[in-house]
Amino acid sequence: MSTPRILFVLTSQHTLGDLAHPTGFWHEELSAPWWALRDAGFQVDLVRIGPKPAVADPASLTDDFRTAAVNRFLADTASTQALAEAPVLSDLPPADYAAVYLVGGHGAMWDFPANPSLQALLQHQLAHDGLIAAVCHGVAGLLNLGADLKGRILCGFSNEEEQMAGASAVVPFMLESVLREAGAHYQGAPAFHSNVMQDGLLITGQNPQSSAALGEALLKALSTRTA
Repeated sequence: MSTPRILFVLTSQHTLGDLAHPTGFWHEELSAPWWALRDAGFQVDLVRIGPKPAVADPASLTDDFRTAAVNRFLADTASTQALAEAPVLSDLPPADYAAVYLVGGHGAMWDFPANPSLQALLQHQLAHDGLIAAVCHGVAGLLNLGADLKGRILCGFSNEEEQMAGASAVVPFMLESVLREAGAHYQGAPAFHSNVMQDGLLITGQNPQSSAALGEALLKALSTRTA
C-alpha cells in the first residue's frame, strides 16, 4: 500500500494588500504540522496558491515566534528545498490526497478566498471524503466551500485577535465575522490560546498557538483512517 499523500497549501501574497508592509505564511503554522506528519512517515507536498513564491512573514521568524519546529525546518535542506520548489496549485496534476491543509498567515486573507483552483481542490476533497484542515488565517480558504460551510463547527483567527494584532483596519474582512455570516458555527477560545475544533473530516485551528495541536489532530485523524 502506498504512503498517503498530504498537501499543504501556502499563500503567495507578499504584502498586506497594497501596503508595503510585508506578510506571507506564518512559519510555525507550516513547520509544526510538517514535522508531526513527516516524523510519522507521511508524504507531505507543498504548493503555492499563486505565481509568486511562498514566503514566510518576517515576523514569524523573529525570536518571539521562531519555535523549535521552525528552526528545524530552516536547518533541513530537504524541507527548505521543498518550499523553494513548491509548484503553483493550478499547475498541479490531478491527484487524490488523504488530507489538504491550508497554512495560515495574513497573506491568505487576500489570495485564498474565491480562488478557483482551491475551490476545485476542496470540493474534490469533500466529494471523496478527504480530510480538510486549516489554521488561523488559512481558514479563510474554507470560504471556497460555499454552502457546504453552513453548519460546520470550526475556529479561526478571531476578531479579538485581529484587533490585538493591529490589523483589523488592514485586512479585507474580519474572518470570524465572515465565517459566522456564511453560516458556520464559530467556536473561539481566549485570544492567542490553543484551540482546535474537529467536525467530521474538517479540522481547524484558531491561531499560531494552535499549530502543534492541529498537527497532532490531523495526524490522529489520518492514522485512524489508514490503520
